[in-house]
Amino acid sequence: MRQAEHTIPSETISLSRRYRGVAVGAVWDAWTTAEGFSAWWGPSGFEVTVSSGDFRAGGGLRYVMTAIAPDQVRFMERAGLPRATSVDVRIGEFLHGHRLTLVQSASFIPDVEPYDVTTTVEFGSTSGAVPGARIRINLETMHDEDWTDRAVAGWRGQLRRLSRYLQSTRA
Repeated sequence: MRQAEHTIPSETISLSRRYRGVAVGAVWDAWTTAEGFSAWWGPSGFEVTVSSGDFRAGGGLRYVMTAIAPDQVRFMERAGLPRATSVDVRIGEFLHGHRLTLVQSASFIPDVEPYDVTTTVEFGSTSGAVPGARIRINLETMHDEDWTDRAVAGWRGQLRRLSRYLQSTRA
C-alpha cells in the first residue's frame, strides 16, 4: 500500500442546506441517533446498518454500508471495492443541537494507506414566513481530486436523502 499523498491542497469544502418547517432538534436527531443515522446516511443505492452508537463527545459509532442498487454494486466491483464496508467513526465535538464533528478513516481505498477525514456539521435555525433548520457541513478534502469529487457527490446524495427523511418524519 502507498501512503496517501495529497495531490490537491488540503482544504475544506462547505455544503449548506435549509429545511423549511423542520425543527433543529429533528435534524440533530437524524445525525445523532442510530435510527435517524441509518435512515438516510450513505449515497443513494446503499443501505446503512448501525451496529453500535455512542453519540457523545469522545464516543463513536460503527456501521456497515452496503451497495444494494445494481448500478452501485457494478461500480463497486469495477472500482475494486467491496460491496459492504464496515466503518468506524469517532465523534469529536458534540455540542448538543449546535455542532458535531465526525472523524472517519478512509480505509476502503485500494492501494492507499488509511487516513482520517474530518467532517464538521453546524446546526442552526432559520426565520421567515416558514421557520426551519439549517446545516453547514465542512468536509476535508481527500488525498486526490478524484476521491474528493466522489466524496462531494456522495455528500450531495446523502443530503438529498436527509431531506427526504426529514420530510417523511413530518408527515
